[in-house]
Amino acid sequence: MTVHYSFHPLSGRELRVFVPARTPDGAVTVEDTNETRLKIPHWMITPSATRFELSDSPTLGVQALLGLAELYELLCNECPVSDTHAQEELSHAATLADRGGGRK
Repeated sequence: MTVHYSFHPLSGRELRVFVPARTPDGAVTVEDTNETRLKIPHWMITPSATRFELSDSPTLGVQALLGLAELYELLCNECPVSDTHAQEELSHAATLADRGGGRK
């Protein structure tokens, strides 16, 4: 069996399958030449795993960006600590402004 995922440390190496997949995720236990055993997800040993590569310019689909914006909004709206911290910062800034104004 060959690891096709190029970012795996054992990429391109032939490994012996020690325990075939027993679970729905398809992870297999392999043994390398040093007789070290480890589990590797099934998708990393499929030839289609070679499609993952680095790019000079990052790309992200519209749906992923919308999902990220939705998550950000959800987290910002549900985090009273952030609101409290922001209010404290504004209060602190106002106090400093008042002190500076009184010195003139």
